[in-house]
Amino acid sequence: MGLIKRLFKVGESKANKAVEALESQDPVATVKQVIIDLEAKRQKALESQASIRAREIQLEKDVDVIKEKIEEWFNKAKDLKGRITEENTAAMTPLLKQALQTRENLKLELVKADKKEQAQEALRVQIQNRVKEFSDAIQEAKDNIEELESRKEAADAHKEVAEQLGDNGGTGSAKELIDRMNKTVTATEAYAEALTDLEKQDVSLEDQIAEALGGSSSVADDNLMAEFEKELK
Repeated sequence: MGLIKRLFKVGESKANKAVEALESQDPVATVKQVIIDLEAKRQKALESQASIRAREIQLEKDVDVIKEKIEEWFNKAKDLKGRITEENTAAMTPLLKQALQTRENLKLELVKADKKEQAQEALRVQIQNRVKEFSDAIQEAKDNIEELESRKEAADAHKEVAEQLGDNGGTGSAKELIDRMNKTVTATEAYAEALTDLEKQDVSLEDQIAEALGGSSSVADDNLMAEFEKELK
C-alpha cells in the first residue's frame, strides 16, 4: 500500500482512508482493480512519453537547422571580409557587421533551443521512470495475485470453521452443555443420597440394632431368651 500512496501522491489523511476502504473489501478484487487503475495511468504516461519524444525530435531538428545557419553566416561573413578593399570598405564593412550580428543572434537562439531540448529530454526520462514504476507495480501485483487468492481461500475457510465452532453449536456451547449436565447429575446424586438418608431414618429400632450387631432380628431374640433363662435359674 505504501507504493500505491506514493504513486497516487495523495495526502496522508486521504491515504489512510483509502487504505482502510481497500482493506474492508475483497483483497483479490481490490488488487485487480488497482492493476486496472495502474495500467490506465501507465497508458497515459506512455502517451505523454510519445508526445514528449516527438517534441524532443523536433527540437533536435531545430537545433541542427540553427547550427547550419550559424555556419552559413560565418561563411558569409568570411566571404565579405575577403571582398573588402580600400575602395569598398565603407560599403562592405556594414554588411560584414550585419552578418556577424545575425550569426550572434543565431548563437543565442541555439542556446535557448539547447535548453528546451535538454528540458524535454529530462521530462522524457522522468516519464520513462514513471512508466517503469507503474510497470513494476503492475507486475508485482500480478505475481502476488495467485498467492493472495490462496491466502484468501485459507482465511475464508478459517473464518467458516471459527463460525461453526462459535456460540451456535461450537466447542464453547458443548462445554457449557456438559457442565450443565454434570451439575444435573450431581444434583440427582445428592437427591438420591438424601432419599437414602430418609429411608434409613424410617428403619425400625430392631433392624438398626440388628444391623449394628451384624446379625438378624431372630438372632437377637434368641440371645435375649437365653439371658432371660439364665436369670430365671
